Amino acid sequence: KNVVLLVRIGDGGAVEKTVKRKVSAETWSRLASGGGGMVQLNDPWATYQTVVVVASRDRNSLGSLLRNKTEKIRDLFEESSRQRILRRNRYNGLDTRLMNAYLDRFGFSLEIPTDFKQNQLEPDGFPGLELLQSSPSRGITISWMATEDVAWLMEQRHALQLMRQEMGEKLHSEGIIPETLVWEETKLGELEVLKMEGAWTSTRFAGGGAFWCYFIPDPKNNRVICLDLLVYSPGMEKMPLFRNLAAIASSFTLHQ
Repeated sequence: KNVVLLVRIGDGGAVEKTVKRKVSAETWSRLASGGGGMVQLNDPWATYQTVVVVASRDRNSLGSLLRNKTEKIRDLFEESSRQRILRRNRYNGLDTRLMNAYLDRFGFSLEIPTDFKQNQLEPDGFPGLELLQSSPSRGITISWMATEDVAWLMEQRHALQLMRQEMGEKLHSEGIIPETLVWEETKLGELEVLKMEGAWTSTRFAGGGAFWCYFIPDPKNNRVICLDLLVYSPGMEKMPLFRNLAAIASSFTLHQ
């Protein structure tokens, strides 16, 4: 779905001719007169497709332009992939009943595809819930911890690790492997969050896998929210599954 087309302006080749047909005359004139640049095309040959055109007048400047734009191209593909996943989910249908129920009861919401089912809701009074999709198994778990000082708790990584560990024990019968943990300050949609990646291992069976966890400050409600993504798919490529889960997670919003 993601394509990069390299065009040497003026060579008259098939790629240049294809790009000239796909972009507007104004865009092509800007590229040609300015000596090159980068253009994004959405769905030129297939639905949910992103094409990036990198054009210049000679091979050296084309290579230099590509190197300089590498990070931007990567970010563009990541964002377009996220948007495509959300767009496809909306087309296939969202569980608006469950979304509205979470917003009314818990003060947060996210876009829940209809193929995800609520598997657990505050089991034994624990403040958390689990959404699950099978074949292969992957889940989104949301839990929360009350605190009088949200900013302080967000700085206590060991306390947050214990928060995630307790959630895993209560909802999944699992533990986490401390030496695998990686932390990163990032964004989840429009929210500033702290991300923790690592590995989990089951206490019920001989198995485990990877998880991505986002800690979200919610000062209005005096709590920190833990939004956890988990995949169990032995022998399968996991990154596409996590990419889909992360796109859903990026739709998470707090009711203000």
